Amino acid sequence: MNPSDWRDRLRREFEAELQVVARWWLEHVIDLERGSIVGEVSGAGRAGTSAPLNLVYVARLLWFFSALSRHTGESAHRAAADLCHARLQGDFSDSQHGGLFWQVAADGQPLERKKQTYGLAFAVYALVEYRRTGGGEEALHQATGLARLIEDRLFDRQQGGFFEARDRAWRPLADVRLGPTDVDADKTLNTHLHLLEAWTGLAGLDVAAVPRLRDLLQLYLARFLPGPDGTAIGFYTRDWQPLPAGHSPGHAIEASWLICEAAVVLDDPDLQATVHGAAVGLAESVLAGAV
Repeated sequence: MNPSDWRDRLRREFEAELQVVARWWLEHVIDLERGSIVGEVSGAGRAGTSAPLNLVYVARLLWFFSALSRHTGESAHRAAADLCHARLQGDFSDSQHGGLFWQVAADGQPLERKKQTYGLAFAVYALVEYRRTGGGEEALHQATGLARLIEDRLFDRQQGGFFEARDRAWRPLADVRLGPTDVDADKTLNTHLHLLEAWTGLAGLDVAAVPRLRDLLQLYLARFLPGPDGTAIGFYTRDWQPLPAGHSPGHAIEASWLICEAAVVLDDPDLQATVHGAAVGLAESVLAGAV
């Protein structure tokens, strides 16, 4: 089989698999008739209609169906994106203090009102993709407004970087972890990685986001890559003291392409060369740990 035929075959297989994945979510999770999103599905395919909805979960669904709609042009995919956008901006929105709640009940009532930077970053990223798929200027306004709020409320003006979380009124929290098994750290690789991802998307639509994207990329290179053993540093105190914790190969390989995407958007050849070296180093560290 020649290279052209091989590429065509792979493309057809990927397209077919994408339709399978999309159909599963439309059949099990997205209920367009009721305007609802299922928060949990059992291994046997039974919907947990009373399960809560997490901000990251709904933001990722919004991104997926927005990108899918832009790719396929199918009305059901656009309708799913519209539903996810409506739930994100309705149920999760904090009309009193601004920002988005971390978790809501199946009926939309807030359960966890904290403002988790990781989740807010995913929301910016998803809103940008929704704007690209035809979500209108309102979606871009929502994305830029949320980005400004992250900068105003979560940026550490004394030490640099972004705090992990704040309470509903943007006050410090005693425990800022994403979940019970996470490390309670003031600043993390994971959150800054997805802030970088969010600003990479935003900078493609709004030139005002470019300086912050450059700052985030330079901060990421300086603080998180690489650690003393050649791997990424995952967790820090507020004043940038590394915390002992295991390394995440998944985050490392994810970072290897996200930092490259950011450098491409910034269109800086010198920075691209630096990032290329860092990305290769990350990939090699992951490969070395896997064999």
